Amino acid sequence: RYGIAMRAQPIDKIEPAGRGFKVAGEMYRRVLLCTGVKDCVPELYSGCWGTHVLQCPYCHAYEVADRPYAFLATKPADLDHALLLRAWTKQVVLLASFPLDDVQRDRLARGKIRIERRPLRIVEPADDGGVRLRFDDGDLLCDRLFAHPPQCQTELVEQLKLAVDEHDVVTVDEHYETSVPGVHAA
Repeated sequence: RYGIAMRAQPIDKIEPAGRGFKVAGEMYRRVLLCTGVKDCVPELYSGCWGTHVLQCPYCHAYEVADRPYAFLATKPADLDHALLLRAWTKQVVLLASFPLDDVQRDRLARGKIRIERRPLRIVEPADDGGVRLRFDDGDLLCDRLFAHPPQCQTELVEQLKLAVDEHDVVTVDEHYETSVPGVHAA
């Protein structure tokens, strides 16, 4: 009715072409991007990502409930996630090498969250199926490490040079059109 074509195929390139866009060899007047973002997993735990290092307790903690977890916080805004993990286990260690104020330490203490201040150096699978966290002066064993890696835009967003905000989210207007006319984002 509206002349909308839906294609279920991987797309790795969108080229502006005249008054439209060339996508997978075909021309379109408008493009709707529904790509989300990518996890930019740090080398520190990239070898264990998705197996021993997990991001979402709603997705993964059920399988490893009631076992000891660690949570790697990289900034104060991450602290609530350590408290959230208590819904799946009583044993949570927060790895935080940044300063904590009295209010933050008190909240974590009330949540029975142990704080580990040493900088994490190596993350590797442990012999027992868990994860070994190595510090300069010793190791910590736990069942899983939870972490929130930084997120970055997909190659398509970068190719099209779409404007992003201070959080690296594609900016859109009230019609969800991006900074490139004819490209919309959902």
